[in-house]
Amino acid sequence: MKSGAVGFSKFIQEMISEAEQNELDKKLVLRWVNRYGGNTRQVLDNYYALTDDNDLPKDVLAELQYCLDQEMVYKPTDFLIRRTSGLFFDIDWVETYKEAIMKEMARYFEWTDEQYEQYKAELNKTIEETRLQM
Repeated sequence: MKSGAVGFSKFIQEMISEAEQNELDKKLVLRWVNRYGGNTRQVLDNYYALTDDNDLPKDVLAELQYCLDQEMVYKPTDFLIRRTSGLFFDIDWVETYKEAIMKEMARYFEWTDEQYEQYKAELNKTIEETRLQM
């Protein structure tokens, strides 16, 4: 990849072209490019490696896997606030997927039941506080 704005513009076009060839939503790939820049390739590789038999849609799971492996995401709030901004801009999306995201994180980190309940309480409190501010 070339450096600078020209190189990044070319990278974006390559990602869009690849998305179209693989019947991926262009907006999804652009969202990943805006969040992860040149690391979008890793998110896409995660996506392509997944099957459809997951508790989460492939796009959510691919992004979560990337964030767990590369972005120091440790708690559900890390992913749902710091990485996706879902809690602030798409709270219904958060409500839809929070349980499955937490289950995947619990599996990944091998949380105890106590840790799971602690993170669940933290997330639910944060969601409640966010809803009060809306």
